[in-house]
Amino acid sequence: MNDTTILRKLQGPLRGQALLPQVYGSASDSAVDPVGAQLARQLQGPLRGQALLPQVQGSDSDRAVDPVGAQLAGEDVGKHAPDPKRTPVGARLAREGSTASPDLLAELQCHGVRWQGADGLARKGGAGPSDHKALSLGEHTAMVPMLNRASLDSPYSAVPDSSGAQALIFREGLQVGQVQLPGVPKFYGLNTEDGIPYWKIATLHSKDVLATTVLQHCIRMNEAATSCQFCAIGQSLASGKTIARKRPAQLAQVAKAAVELDGVKHMVMTTGTPQTSDRGAAILCESAAAVTAVVDLPIQAQCEPPDDDAWFQRLKDSGVVSLGMHLEAVTDAVRQRIMPGKAEVPLERYFTAFDAAVKVFGRGQVSTYILAGLGDSEDAIAQMSERLASVGVYPFVVPFVPIDGTPLARHPKPDSALMQRLYPRIGASLRKHGLHSDNINAGCAKCGACSALKHHE
Repeated sequence: MNDTTILRKLQGPLRGQALLPQVYGSASDSAVDPVGAQLARQLQGPLRGQALLPQVQGSDSDRAVDPVGAQLAGEDVGKHAPDPKRTPVGARLAREGSTASPDLLAELQCHGVRWQGADGLARKGGAGPSDHKALSLGEHTAMVPMLNRASLDSPYSAVPDSSGAQALIFREGLQVGQVQLPGVPKFYGLNTEDGIPYWKIATLHSKDVLATTVLQHCIRMNEAATSCQFCAIGQSLASGKTIARKRPAQLAQVAKAAVELDGVKHMVMTTGTPQTSDRGAAILCESAAAVTAVVDLPIQAQCEPPDDDAWFQRLKDSGVVSLGMHLEAVTDAVRQRIMPGKAEVPLERYFTAFDAAVKVFGRGQVSTYILAGLGDSEDAIAQMSERLASVGVYPFVVPFVPIDGTPLARHPKPDSALMQRLYPRIGASLRKHGLHSDNINAGCAKCGACSALKHHE
């Protein structure tokens, strides 16, 4: 059977269904599933050993471990299927049901995806997961880079259907998955009394997280000698997609609508760093207090370590339940090169702040972003993650995404193999120290959409 025959059969009634959790590549694979092994031999090349699909399907109606592979090979499923209970692949299908493949997720978030449709619900510029779209792979919703220049050379492409509700994922012309696309939230259609669209005040991240940058300005953003080279906080403001300062009453109004109309589950409040010594904690306190006064919504606040640790208790008293203070890079050399202004706050100050914050919010309720791919080694990231987890701080490691319009727009994308090695190491540290994203009250690590780390906890 040649590649053309395989592709033609893939385009039939079984399109979008699960093939195999992975392409087979060993003698033992042939022994347990000769049909899948035969298919794998036809697909040797760039896909060998890689995850094929973001979801696998297994049910009583599946008479074979690999019904699609059997059909591709022209076999009779009922006659030639091995006993699923005795087959590792069959056991995995039955055990996992419809889930996201962590290997494919790591691939998509590192390479990006060439999006072949209207932008729709997406984020371009600004803080957080910029130049991304949300894709639901089984039960997991992920933020995947699609709108940046760096994604144009990705081997992956996505073709949405006419409804815009789902899309097919291809790698070099071969369909490898099917994803759902979260719709535009209802609260996006509302305006404040003075005519400001709600989506300029707060936006939907993933499928059920409300996010806002309270102050769309940073003391370091306008000077090359101090700015974080990966940051696009000023882009969305310059393009008219947001407003410079979100007032507490505005945030409360939008948050209430997002919960009531769209079922938002938690909220992220971040901020650019102001000139004040509290590093933004004060405006986060007043914003959180306003929101929690009108709606029951768990809030994570994000800022640099304030000069006075008393701000952590003030944040908690205002309604904040989780805190993020983000390292981004973990070694002094990379920090000074990539984020020279922020590097003036030494790592040891971050750790004294982490210790103080954990005493207020509890173990696992304090987290930090780490961007893999900026220049820190695999060992440096893994060792820092272990150190963080040991003091009760969740190390939320995500692949760096080059954002258009920033100094790092043409910086190399992280190697997906690096991420696939890192995630299990970080997961081991999380288990060792009893940390899990499901136990976080609110925030980026709880959401997990920008990383495949959840699959390795």
